[in-house]
Amino acid sequence: MDPIVKQGRPAWVEIDLDAIGHNIDIIKSNLSDGCALCGVVKADAYGHGLEKVAGLLIEKGVSTLATATVEEGLQLRRLYPQVRILVLSLVHPRQISQVLKGGLITCVSNRVYADALSEEACRQGVLAPVFAAVDTGMGRIGFLSEEEDTVCAIKELSVLPGLDFLGVLSHFGGSNDISPEGLAYTDLQSARFARLREKLLAAGVALGESTICNSFAALTRPKDHYQLCRTGAVMFGSYEDTLMPRFGFRPAMSVKALIMHIKTVPEGSYIGYNRISRTQKATRIGTLNIGYADGIPRNWSCGVGYVLVNGKKAPILGPLCMDQLMIDLSAVPQAQLYDEAVLIGESGGLRISADEMGETTGSFFDTIVTAMSLRLPYYYRKDGILTEGNETNR
Repeated sequence: MDPIVKQGRPAWVEIDLDAIGHNIDIIKSNLSDGCALCGVVKADAYGHGLEKVAGLLIEKGVSTLATATVEEGLQLRRLYPQVRILVLSLVHPRQISQVLKGGLITCVSNRVYADALSEEACRQGVLAPVFAAVDTGMGRIGFLSEEEDTVCAIKELSVLPGLDFLGVLSHFGGSNDISPEGLAYTDLQSARFARLREKLLAAGVALGESTICNSFAALTRPKDHYQLCRTGAVMFGSYEDTLMPRFGFRPAMSVKALIMHIKTVPEGSYIGYNRISRTQKATRIGTLNIGYADGIPRNWSCGVGYVLVNGKKAPILGPLCMDQLMIDLSAVPQAQLYDEAVLIGESGGLRISADEMGETTGSFFDTIVTAMSLRLPYYYRKDGILTEGNETNR
């Protein structure tokens, strides 16, 4: 355990900024000529820390960052005044003054918002940059790409006064689904986007930028790169089974806790709430001060989930408590009080990934990593040196 961690709570998160930087370099090296990277830093940079991750992206030459909400965009603007910020979710007209104050790029999918933004931008004498959001098959936001009036609608909003029309934006609904059916549907979305672009260009609409690729597509579908690819989860080491062996991505987050109590209980002892888990033999039990209120899924328990202690697996016994969990130390007889247990990360050549935890619990990587910032202290490793984080740089 690094000396700096000894001063705080005996459960914590470590973020490897060197790993994130390594992953950003890999992504950039795989982009087509003329395509720029947009780093998606929504949800506190997927739970990895907005200020640190955004600063690293800017350091790596990434000039466009994306958030999910206006509030996130304004927080990012306060941290980095010069960066270009794209808000990916739709914005309510009542937030337009904040959008203009923050110089945020927003997505348009209806004339109500477009007209209100145009009016206020003209009143303030500024230009409001916008993308037209297009639904090519995800069913979430945007003009339907196959509707006959979509080209006319986008053309009209592209020339509204006060708007700086950048281009069109869509989103693949499952580019990481590499089954024949999944690939076919992603191809369909790709074809719909390409057809709409052709129609818009033929109608005289200037498309400075087009963007449809998310993380997986950015690495596997170069024909869909256009001018901008938006990557999020892969920057932090997700898609372990499908992308990491091929590209060499490295996971950035580790979650650790110290063993705070050790005892041996007799055969037939109940462990945890509601008599769900019972020992089949005399069992050495360790207790950690971390639970589901810290972001660990509650169903990562009862023998399904495990931690790593001294390079060996220690199953979690009983259901997780809100603030604690119990582990079976039978396979780790040398474990001692205050030894380190790894909940996500590596120990002795073994690794627990957020992807594995998510898949096992019926969730996924994004859900796992974004939950860790609920109340765990954060530490950041860069150039091999671990430093303490805080609320403002998470």
